[in-house]
Amino acid sequence: MDDPIQMPYADYGMTVADVGQTIRSLAYKHPEYELTHYGDILERKGLNWDDQVMSEAGTSELDGKAAMELLLRVVRV
Repeated sequence: MDDPIQMPYADYGMTVADVGQTIRSLAYKHPEYELTHYGDILERKGLNWDDQVMSEAGTSELDGKAAMELLLRVVRV
């Protein structure tokens, strides 16, 4: 109680916040892309939400829908 641990946090600039908001709003304004079906799109592409798998995944192999799902997941994490 006398010596609390300070938890680190990231303070990103407005540009990062704007990009995140744009990605989130795209997902909700266009339900036909089904971007809110977390994981389904990437799993169909053979990708699991795993640090190693994601760092080794080639974005050139993804279609636009899978790339947007990946961006949305990153923003939400």
